[in-house]
Amino acid sequence: MNFNDLKVFRTIYEVGSLNKAAQTLGYAQSNITARLKLMEQELDSTLFVRMPKGVRPTEAGNIFYKAVLNIQAELAQVSAKINQRKKMLLGSETLISEVLSHNNVNYRNFSKIVVKNQNDIVKEAASHLYDMVVTFINMDNSHIYNLNKVCQISTNYAVQNQSVFNDRSVPILINSDPECAFRKRTLKDLIDKTRVFEVDSLQAIELLVEQGKGIALLPSKAIEERHLVKLRTNDILLKYYLYQAK
Repeated sequence: MNFNDLKVFRTIYEVGSLNKAAQTLGYAQSNITARLKLMEQELDSTLFVRMPKGVRPTEAGNIFYKAVLNIQAELAQVSAKINQRKKMLLGSETLISEVLSHNNVNYRNFSKIVVKNQNDIVKEAASHLYDMVVTFINMDNSHIYNLNKVCQISTNYAVQNQSVFNDRSVPILINSDPECAFRKRTLKDLIDKTRVFEVDSLQAIELLVEQGKGIALLPSKAIEERHLVKLRTNDILLKYYLYQAK
């Protein structure tokens, strides 16, 4: 088994299909199938159950997946030390902007800033070593990152003007990322969820609100910069975390 086999296994596990894994990695499906068979022979265990549409991990597959994440994280640490890698920052679109603005973090200290959906940050942080990770998700169980700081971002519900708020046909905009803290808080606050409309990008949500085409929970800084109207007297504080590599 080699390092590439770990990547093959992880891809199969995460996409749930040999065919999709082959497409993702740019291999022939026969190659993927052969690599998986060799891995199962070496481990003397069945890692996936073949289904009509894709594959499902066995208990052994779930155990091996956790091990693969740890191995890849350790390899990333070793690679960083060997190559004396420059610093990298990982976070969501919203939180990177927040941390650079309000936490005395200078973007010039990093050679690369990687933006991911909240839903992808934990996996990304596990497979590549970052000097700093900023996320809404608690990663205290990580063995390669230390919690540096717990912070809060000020938010509020925003509209272009009061008439938009009074128009019941105007949708409530939320991010499509299931781990987005803005999405979670909005769904928690809403009684009537029939007006909810999902959008992939925070910038797109801000633009739609600015154009009077939606109502959304936004960072207070963005509300002020776009001269929008706040719907609450007091801001809503959402907790987020700053982690640093050990």
